[in-house]
This record gives sequence, C-alpha cells and structure tokens, in this order.
Amino acid sequence: MLYIDIGVTDTLIIGDVTVTLTRKSGKKAQLRIDADPEIIIKHRLGDISDKTLSLRKPK
Repeated sequence: MLYIDIGVTDTLIIGDVTVTLTRKSGKKAQLRIDADPEIIIKHRLGDISDKTLSLRKPK
C-alpha cells in the first residue's frame, strides 16, 4: 500500500510514468495506490493511450 500527499504542479514519477497534479481539492490531493505488486495498473488517458503503473520494488 502506498499513500502520497502531493500539491498542485507536483510531479510523481513511477518508472517511466510521470503523473502531474493539475487541480486541487482543498490544500492537497491524496493519491493512493493499493495493489499487489505483481498486478499491472493502467491509467487510461481518454481514447489516446494507456500508461502502465507497477508497485514492484526495484531490484
């Protein structure tokens, strides 16, 4: 399980995936990723493409 507090314009980099918060709710936004590290997580960007996220620890 991973909890991350990020502010507007903060960037989160997971492997080759970059996520930037562009809007806020209150002072901060919370991103929670809760998954088995072996499960592939995809972030769908409209109809354009998918980005794959992973919770696997680096070797």
